[in-house]
Amino acid sequence: MNTTDLQKELDTEIIKDWGLDSFPSEDQQKLLSQIDEMLMQAVLLRGIELLTDEEQEELDLNLETVSEDDKFRYTFEFFETKITDFNDVISEELQKIRSIFVKD
Repeated sequence: MNTTDLQKELDTEIIKDWGLDSFPSEDQQKLLSQIDEMLMQAVLLRGIELLTDEEQEELDLNLETVSEDDKFRYTFEFFETKITDFNDVISEELQKIRSIFVKD
């Protein structure tokens, strides 16, 4: 799954599961933007932690050749190839963020 599809899927899940569907569309987008930024940072940090030193070096070297606009996409694709169950990492980080926003 590419990062755009993953982002759309996550946004749809967040709106539905977090009860944001009752918010006005403009408010939903603001909240999604904040949540997406938090998730991106959390997953990037966790992904780096899960890489071996050699994989981190490989990522660093490859990122030198990738345009600024493509670095996020490339990094996530790299994680998908190097980290077993990377989608579980995303889900775990999303649940941590959910616990901040949603009190069950």
